[in-house]
Amino acid sequence: MGRRKKLKNGYKLSVYVELDLAKAIQDEAWMQRKSASQLVSEILQEYLERKKQNEKKPVVQVVQSG
Repeated sequence: MGRRKKLKNGYKLSVYVELDLAKAIQDEAWMQRKSASQLVSEILQEYLERKKQNEKKPVVQVVQSG
C-alpha cells in the first residue's frame, strides 16, 4: 500500500490514489494555496479528531413502552 519514512516530527507516508482523486486534491490545494500533502494531512487530522469525539459520545438506546 504505502511506504513509511521516519521524520523528525512524524512519518512520511506514500500512497497511490485514483487519478481523479489526485487531481481533485491538487486542485483544492492550489485554491487554498497549500501543498497537496499539507491538505491531505489536515483532512486526515480532522477525520481522526471527529472519530475520537464520536468514540467518546455515549450510546443512547431509546426504548418505547407501550
